[in-house]
Amino acid sequence: MKKAIKLSIVLLTYNHEKYVSQALESILMQKVDFDYELIVCEDCSTDKTRDIILQYADKFKNIKLLFNKKNYGGPFTFMMSKYNCSNAKYVALLEGDDYWTDQDKLQQQVDFLDKNNDFVGCAHDTEEFHEKEQRRVNMSGGKVIKPVNELADIIENGFYAHTSSYVWRNIFKQGYPKEMCYNQTLMGDWFASMLYAKNGKIKYIDKVMSCYRLTGDGLWSKLSKPQQQFRLFRANYVYDKLLN
Repeated sequence: MKKAIKLSIVLLTYNHEKYVSQALESILMQKVDFDYELIVCEDCSTDKTRDIILQYADKFKNIKLLFNKKNYGGPFTFMMSKYNCSNAKYVALLEGDDYWTDQDKLQQQVDFLDKNNDFVGCAHDTEEFHEKEQRRVNMSGGKVIKPVNELADIIENGFYAHTSSYVWRNIFKQGYPKEMCYNQTLMGDWFASMLYAKNGKIKYIDKVMSCYRLTGDGLWSKLSKPQQQFRLFRANYVYDKLLN
């Protein structure tokens, strides 16, 4: 009998021709004792991202290719991916220009969540790679972060972890709140962590196990300061509504 999928890895890609191979290799290198699936959400790239993904497709035992016929944007694409990993116990999200740096990352996090049912997620420190400056810094910045964090810690800015660092318990099997599609800002890791933290604690591992690449070409980076401030203002209004 076929074993149940324990973890769904959702890879979001759009025009990541230069980077997606590194993201895929960082998934392939993971050493785990459980079955996982890879769900690749390709948002109608205009470069060779899709071709590269197809070259890798036969290297993964369980892979689902969700190739959009037009560009929808990250929030919508991720929302749709949820309906394809509803049976998995855990979910991990990776964007096509980021990558994991530790081959034991997933095993450590899944082992912890298996043993601690009152935790909804497990995160860790992340390296920021500022590509144009060729500069690398740890996201924690030397700040001491508690090993156990709750919703109040996130709201009060006492705890933050990057999307690439998380493994979440799959508690939104019926899909995320529709409000998460209202604004590109809303799919940020800060908001997602708050939404999950309403349902349990978050474990933090003080170890760098992923890399967040800042190319300067992302949607957020291209916005002017007033545009960024407007999106944050609008986002906070929706955060308040969803989080009460």
